[in-house]
Amino acid sequence: MLSKLKSSGSCASSRITLRYVLASARAQMLSGRGLDAAVVVVERWWRDERKAFQIASAFGCATRLSLEILCELRLILRLMRFKRMEAEYDSGLAALCNVPIAMPAE
Repeated sequence: MLSKLKSSGSCASSRITLRYVLASARAQMLSGRGLDAAVVVVERWWRDERKAFQIASAFGCATRLSLEILCELRLILRLMRFKRMEAEYDSGLAALCNVPIAMPAE
């Protein structure tokens, strides 16, 4: 996947592709967790990434992309928890991870 990013001529398209790769990788790490547990894990990831960004900024080699992705993911998960959207969380996570979801029999 990274070779595709390097060969891409457009900076904007490579940034979007990289954002999707990072988001799907994070989503795979969240699979098997409920919405409440996912919020806690993403908060921890965001804090760790923010500290790493601050350290990298001090050395002048920081990139904000992973921090932006985690900020967006954190906001989405907190909103979903507030609106009690557990079923939508499961289906969205399955869509990102390309994993079939088990639907309850009706």
